[in-house]
Amino acid sequence: MAFSSYFNYLALPLVSLISRLDKIGYGGKTMTQLTQSLASWGTDSFSKTFKNEIEGLDSGALPLEKGTNRGGPVDDSDLSVSLLHTADNDAFIEAKMGVFFYEISAGGACGDAPLKENAYCVILVSINKATAEAEFTVVFE
Repeated sequence: MAFSSYFNYLALPLVSLISRLDKIGYGGKTMTQLTQSLASWGTDSFSKTFKNEIEGLDSGALPLEKGTNRGGPVDDSDLSVSLLHTADNDAFIEAKMGVFFYEISAGGACGDAPLKENAYCVILVSINKATAEAEFTVVFE
């Protein structure tokens, strides 16, 4: 077997496996800082501050592509966040949130024009109390 054939025999299935693992959320966590949310933790304004800070993140900061229905591209330009649950432990603030956004589907109703569809996913946010670093993980319920 030639080297290139042997390489293709081994590498292509591995690339496919890594792609599938990433799509289901294995090892693909995003990090950012939620300093305002951390500062407001334990106050009546936490929920509003958290929602505003999440909705104000840069495009692509949340791993929404892992929560799409059809695997299409994500439009997070007009997302909406709903805080579902919070918990406190020694080192982290845990927040479960629902995120409403748009998924782009190829080939909409008008020929080949893309179609924006409403999408929703649940994300677990872990905020490190020492650094304000947040880890986002899509939760499949």
